[in-house]
Amino acid sequence: MKNIFKKYQIRWQTATYCKEGISLCYGGVINKNKIYGGGVKLLHLNKKYPENKKNFNILYLVSSYLPFEVQEWINKAKKIGAKIVWNQNGVAYPAWAGERAESINRQMSEFMHQSDYVIYQSKFCKTSADIYIGIFEKESSVVYNSVDSKLFNAKKLDLNKNIITMLVMGTHYFKERVLGPIKVLSEMIKSGHEAKLIIGGGLVWSNGENETREKVKELGLDKKVEILGPYNQKEAPIIYKKADILIHLQYNDSCPTVPLEAMSVGVPVVAGASGGLRELVGNDGGILIPITQSYEKMYYPTFKEIMDSVLKLTKNYHKYSKACVKRIKNIFEVNLWLKKHENIFEKLLNES
Repeated sequence: MKNIFKKYQIRWQTATYCKEGISLCYGGVINKNKIYGGGVKLLHLNKKYPENKKNFNILYLVSSYLPFEVQEWINKAKKIGAKIVWNQNGVAYPAWAGERAESINRQMSEFMHQSDYVIYQSKFCKTSADIYIGIFEKESSVVYNSVDSKLFNAKKLDLNKNIITMLVMGTHYFKERVLGPIKVLSEMIKSGHEAKLIIGGGLVWSNGENETREKVKELGLDKKVEILGPYNQKEAPIIYKKADILIHLQYNDSCPTVPLEAMSVGVPVVAGASGGLRELVGNDGGILIPITQSYEKMYYPTFKEIMDSVLKLTKNYHKYSKACVKRIKNIFEVNLWLKKHENIFEKLLNES
């Protein structure tokens, strides 16, 4: 009965329309100790617009981080005349969601099309959403995810470093994202290069941690691989600064924050050129390896392609590192992101 009570308790809460300024509600999903993934952006918004669940004029929903009672929050917002802003993250394409794709996309579509405004994380995100959850007929815009460069500040460059430290970060749902870089490390060492690998984040695919440790042991890399496990936002900058290059093998990511955080610190990216990564990394944030673009099957660069890209970056490392930091400040800085949101909110409220 406890879960049922939680599901319906919102119906008994009263809310009113805020008539002055901008007042946001996020559906009560913000928990600073546990927030992850698509919900991280809400922490940026919450600093400027602290959540007010009882007196608000904008309901802001993130497609990949929805409240349990999402439809009831939408109903409540409509009842008091508040605007609904939907932040669309990635869709459930068949290669990763399988048979669940249709039901996941149907639910997202239902909620998104009740909104007043849609923010897409990237151009690729909008293209995918148009295909799988339908074209949004009202106003929308592309607003890339952001980074707080004060928190993820640029590291000091080591002019005399001989060991190449590679990094994988995030929540790892697919083994290729982790086992691939381990194999790359093995090939680099066989080729005579001094290298090591840091693995940060949860290994959440089936038997992930055991499989990872077994692969490390099988390749004789026990002293060359550091497995950190899950981390929080305060720990993340420290981890990034230990690394030289991020290897990001998540396929068809719409607008991943991990590469942005790495670049903000001055860590260039090596990845497959899929999803929204081409929009984020550009020509100066690292090296994107050409791969097939598909929604039906996942594709990854070869180990040799990844290794060659890592070595190419190290030959002109300082140039890439500095370019990463500059790119973040010019395009993805959190204050720019907040200003774009402010403009959207003001426009919507002025139309009321």
